Amino acid sequence: MPFVKIEHVAGEFSAEQRADLGREITDLVAKAAGVPPTLVWIVFHEIPAENWMIGRKTIPELMGETGATKK
Repeated sequence: MPFVKIEHVAGEFSAEQRADLGREITDLVAKAAGVPPTLVWIVFHEIPAENWMIGRKTIPELMGETGATKK
């Protein structure tokens, strides 16, 4: 049974977006693996932005440098 783990910054996706993304990924994985969609498992893990680092900087630090704002 295929298992897909998706880690993303907390608040990046709404519940509806996660459900839509999960359905799309389920279909793709099921087709590629040749299994029914009921055998594809997907887990979303939301990671707080301050716990996610790229290089030596947290996501909030990087967003501050670029002037980016959260959706």
